[in-house]
Amino acid sequence: MLESIFLNVLHMGFTASIVILAVFAARFLLRKQPRIFSYVLWIAVLFRLLCPVSFSSIYSVFSVLQEKDFNNPVIEYISPGTFNMPEDNYANISAGTVAEKNKIPPEQDLPVGITEIILNFAKWIWLAGAVIMSGSGIIKMAKLYIKLKGAVRKDKNIYIANQADVPFVAGIIKPAIYLPAFLEEKETEYIILHEQAHIRRKDYLFRFLGFIALCIHWFNPLVWLAFFYSGEDMEMSCDEAVIRKMGENIKKEYSVSLLGLAAGEKIPGGFFVQFGGGSIKKRVKNILKYKRKTLSAVIVILILVSGTIFALISNPEKTKVKEVQSVKPEKSTETVKTKKTKNPVQNNKVQQNKPDKQKTFKEELQGGIIYVNIRSIARSARCIDLFVLLEDNDSWEKELEESDDISLAFADNCVYKVNYEMDKIKYTETDFDTFADLINKDLYGNKYCKLFLTDGVVVEADLINGNYYNGISYTEKYSDQAWYENVMEKELYKSYIKTEQVQADVSEAEGMETIEIYTDKKGNDASIGMILVKNSQGKILYSEKTDTKMAGLMKESINTSTTGGKDFLMNVRMEDKDIYGSYEYQVFRLDENGGILQIAGSEFEFDTERRVFPEKAFRKWTKKIDYYFKNTRFLIGRQGEKILTGLSGTERNWYHYGTLEDRIK
Repeated sequence: MLESIFLNVLHMGFTASIVILAVFAARFLLRKQPRIFSYVLWIAVLFRLLCPVSFSSIYSVFSVLQEKDFNNPVIEYISPGTFNMPEDNYANISAGTVAEKNKIPPEQDLPVGITEIILNFAKWIWLAGAVIMSGSGIIKMAKLYIKLKGAVRKDKNIYIANQADVPFVAGIIKPAIYLPAFLEEKETEYIILHEQAHIRRKDYLFRFLGFIALCIHWFNPLVWLAFFYSGEDMEMSCDEAVIRKMGENIKKEYSVSLLGLAAGEKIPGGFFVQFGGGSIKKRVKNILKYKRKTLSAVIVILILVSGTIFALISNPEKTKVKEVQSVKPEKSTETVKTKKTKNPVQNNKVQQNKPDKQKTFKEELQGGIIYVNIRSIARSARCIDLFVLLEDNDSWEKELEESDDISLAFADNCVYKVNYEMDKIKYTETDFDTFADLINKDLYGNKYCKLFLTDGVVVEADLINGNYYNGISYTEKYSDQAWYENVMEKELYKSYIKTEQVQADVSEAEGMETIEIYTDKKGNDASIGMILVKNSQGKILYSEKTDTKMAGLMKESINTSTTGGKDFLMNVRMEDKDIYGSYEYQVFRLDENGGILQIAGSEFEFDTERRVFPEKAFRKWTKKIDYYFKNTRFLIGRQGEKILTGLSGTERNWYHYGTLEDRIK
């Protein structure tokens, strides 16, 4: 049992060492920021030192330590098994057998039982060190509490102790503040604030757990460094808390008190939080240069630090799966050929250039990530028995659809996820039965899925649109790069008529953007309209056009609006042909270079001949678009063969839900 515990400690220590180095790197990057952000990073280290298990995430920092090979997916997180001895009993076999078993050349034969001897010796040395350290800490704690019996209560949990040279907090269940008797009234005020900050944040508990971790991993020098610097960050962050509370005018007095109390005798044990702890020189420097951050800066840094902690405490997702026998399932009776619709993940399409499409297709299904439209799932065989690989070539899609000798089996431990959101991606993990029910629920819907494959087996299946059976799907906005480059190179907009321009902050670049609106001709004769978004320096960040080539009842508009305190661009598209059609919108901002930063995007498709109109789902969908559509300024659009600009107020009511609105009424 001791051997198993020791191996687990080695495993946790090795993993924690990587986290400690990562925290030191992050701490260096945060050196000019308030120390509270550096301090909270040590939570990840404490977690790794004390907790032998964790959850899995694709964002784990340990993912970079794995070699991602989908054809040979033996991917293991830094496992306790790394340190395990071979199952053979080295004491009972010859060195030659060991060498043969592990393919070691004869001249490198291992001495008999050497590994077992080293392991036995190491585990007892480790246990002795842990017992000595923890025992010493207990003795020092007991001596201190005996010494503090004469302390006099000043107020609630505040005591005056003649035996104390420095203020400190002691206690785990009921922590108390102990102050020296010689403190002046003014400095007592902010020293109490300092110690109360420790209690409020549970620093005393964090320090105690840190000492336990140090006793367990006493042989690891990185853990000693972590214990020291976490205490330093803890004290500095409390100093800053007092400055924020009492104002920057106390910096000088506070620093003088700190220097005076630093000369006093430190509290023994290392696990108490005390006012004079840490590097006094660094603390004074930090106090003098400390400046309060704006709320927006604090929020940004907090998000980054939280993401870092999440990446450090999570394990990488395992992709090793059991070997699955390849079987040819029975053909599902639910197979129905449907018309091809646009792919909401077209930027991630799989490229195929080999002439032998069938062979290429099978090779594509061996490993990696693919996007497919699943037509049906065979429950008994637990596999996808009909699907279409999402690809540009229409003829290939038809060929793949007609092939009946290819299926994709699910691994026994396959992970199933569904995105139930209408206008964004947020996956919820589910089980096979629920996943299969959703896929087979609607014969006409398009079940776009992201599949993770290993050795031709599906190890994760993500259903991108969990509301497809109601005709609702998440959509993304893509800029027309060819059109944009054409505008930039040939300066087409200079030959157009500029109708107006508006100011809005629709990008992450500094300053306001100018949105210029153009048409190719005046008034009702215009057939092309477009907008140019320019940054404060006049550089074109983004362009978009609308034209009348697609006539009929098609309507499109490009808008700008302000919702939730931020400006954004919004595209709205509507096609209403009485018995079928679609409504679509995307809400987005631009990055500093004009790239798309999507906020939301969704499409509602209806076909009254194929499915019952989902009124409840449609009402929920309209609330989403109406949220973004309020406070909107119409920039440019088209209705049938007309280009429209400058609409406002009631004139903008040309955008409505047509047939469906009448149907609901």
